[in-house]
Amino acid sequence: MKQDDSLFTLIKSLTKTEKRYFKCFALTHGKSESNYVLLFNAIEKQDIYDETLIKKKFAGKIFLKQFSVTKNYLYSLILKSMELYRQTNSIDAQVRSLLNRSDFLYEKAMYKECDHIIEKAHGIAKKHELRNSILEILRLKRRVVWKMLELKKIKSIEQEESEVLDTIKQNKLLGDLSGKIAVNYFTEGKKGNKNDIMKGYLDDPLLHDEKKIKTFTGKVHFLQCHIFYNMFTENMEKISELSRKMALHYRENPFMIQYDTYSYLVVLNNVISSCLWQKNIKDLKFWIEQLQQAEKFVRNKTGEIYFWQLNYHILNYHNLIGEFELSLNYFEQKVLGKAEVYAQDLNQKDLFVLYNSIANTYFGTGDFHKALSWLNKINNQITMQLEPDLRSFQKIFYLLVHFELKHFDLMPYLIKSTYRFLLKMERLNSFQNAFLGFLREFLKETFDRKQLRDLFIVFKKEVEDIFKKDSGDQVFTQFDFISWLESKIENRVFAQIVKEKFESK
Repeated sequence: MKQDDSLFTLIKSLTKTEKRYFKCFALTHGKSESNYVLLFNAIEKQDIYDETLIKKKFAGKIFLKQFSVTKNYLYSLILKSMELYRQTNSIDAQVRSLLNRSDFLYEKAMYKECDHIIEKAHGIAKKHELRNSILEILRLKRRVVWKMLELKKIKSIEQEESEVLDTIKQNKLLGDLSGKIAVNYFTEGKKGNKNDIMKGYLDDPLLHDEKKIKTFTGKVHFLQCHIFYNMFTENMEKISELSRKMALHYRENPFMIQYDTYSYLVVLNNVISSCLWQKNIKDLKFWIEQLQQAEKFVRNKTGEIYFWQLNYHILNYHNLIGEFELSLNYFEQKVLGKAEVYAQDLNQKDLFVLYNSIANTYFGTGDFHKALSWLNKINNQITMQLEPDLRSFQKIFYLLVHFELKHFDLMPYLIKSTYRFLLKMERLNSFQNAFLGFLREFLKETFDRKQLRDLFIVFKKEVEDIFKKDSGDQVFTQFDFISWLESKIENRVFAQIVKEKFESK
């Protein structure tokens, strides 16, 4: 039977600071709690929970006679200590703590003191837009006002309640719209067959005038709706403009960065991604620096997201300017040892793009076997439905790596498989059709050096014509195919050409 490892999972989830706080908290409760600290330490040292070893270590201890009770008590003790710890580290916990104090003072008929505590909670909740908490605060405020017979305040309380309910409703409607547009984008990609549905969402009056949006959160939802719609329509300039606007919206309200760090990291990810798409190196460096500075806000599980974002973007930055060796060194020193550990907590899309960037790094250094290995991780580990455009690019890149490895016996099957996939996903665009045609042509016969060079020249001209019409296509933003073709034509190193192009700009 599987051991109950919820206590183990809880202990392992704690940060160093939280663990230290718990031990101090437990020891201040008396000598009997020291046994629980010993048990805590023993479980903390295990990499995989093994209850048999724990019982062996504490053989003879009285608490082993009711070990399940002991574990439950330790679990509750940890949660109790974290409740106190979070009163100084969580805005929501601070407000709840103040409301508990006000409730106690109300029971003691200390209404003036109770009102003072409520006002303090009210100020914090308004600053951080905790609308549901504000409603609870106003309810408590109303009963205190009646007890103190300050009836003139009733009208202002009722008015504020109405305003809060209006903003809650507006935020919900905007949040619902943002969710629908995002789901449509992630399932249909940039060129799905539901364009009328997307336009219908954008016709909603709420998305017409940003000035009518009353709250910080509402403006975030408003901008998200427009960002996803422009991702759908491939308006890269507008995506970049809106992403920067949202990032600046957070920077103008730094208390919201601390309150909701995860959302801020998502915003930074969007800004940096738009800089990568545009190859805007100056802005890219600036926003990566902002991401590095955001580390001070990162805590607990947000760390996995932060680790992914920072390293993913640094790899992409070096890859973009042709510094593949620097990208590889960074990966091997900063990422490789932690990649599998963090992989357990990242969602599948984050893993997909990280693994793809790693494969790109190895491709740039000429290690095509390692590139294929990371692409195979995507094939073997990523099972959920992702953006069709991302999957489509990965299929093309997978073919390219096999081409570099001279797996010509596999190519006919891979070409057919890729062609069927692109047709099924409705993603067989001009470039992909041309690339598959080039590979078929290449496999038809054996070419001498001059003939092969001429074949690459013809294909490069075709790709350049496609690029002029559709530069925002995923394949062009994810990989520099034109530089790769130039490396074949000129018989030069791919990374060198990419770097020279960057330096010439």
